[in-house]
Amino acid sequence: MRIERHDNGVLYAYGTLTGIHRSEDGGNTWTKVFNVVFDYDRVSSLAVDGSGRVYFGTQLNGMFRSDDS
Repeated sequence: MRIERHDNGVLYAYGTLTGIHRSEDGGNTWTKVFNVVFDYDRVSSLAVDGSGRVYFGTQLNGMFRSDDS
């Protein structure tokens, strides 16, 4: 599992088969925001820019972006 911290205190976490989760309370609770496990694909990278836009890469299906995560 990897955790990415955004400037406003929001945390994003991903695991290879778990999808992407977000916490708005410092990691006490988590909500699944992306289920990106399609066709046995796995999240391999995740980044959050200054505006809160989330980018993530998968091993088989390439890069994705979310403007409303």
